[in-house]
Amino acid sequence: MEQLITNFWLVMAFVPWQVWAALGFLAQAVKWFAILWVFFLAVMKLRDVEKTGVLITLDRRVQIAARVVLAIGVTINLFVRVFFSWLVFLEVPPPFKHWGEWAVSAQVKRLCNEGSGWRQQRAFWWRDNVLRPFDMWGGHD
Repeated sequence: MEQLITNFWLVMAFVPWQVWAALGFLAQAVKWFAILWVFFLAVMKLRDVEKTGVLITLDRRVQIAARVVLAIGVTINLFVRVFFSWLVFLEVPPPFKHWGEWAVSAQVKRLCNEGSGWRQQRAFWWRDNVLRPFDMWGGHD
């Protein structure tokens, strides 16, 4: 068993550091997209509760907690848009190309309406499978 562990680490030592860095970056991107999606689902539900008038009837502390979840979701959305989502579509990061496009949904919407080729097809997939089914008010059409 000890020999097996030693051999494992010897093999791992021959993997270049760039590969480990790329794998680490990919793992972080997947983590942040998952966190963003969970907050997206929460924010969509909060929007439903607010638009139906139920949120205003709840205890003030619950309303404040809901606003905190919204603020965290918006912050994570900005973070993912700037640091990760541009990689999904292989575009220049937003501060350098599309001023004011600070949400992943805005990027997907732009690519659905103005994109072409594989980028537009990927944007359609994101819209139709990740965003639209969870937005009953049609903001992601």
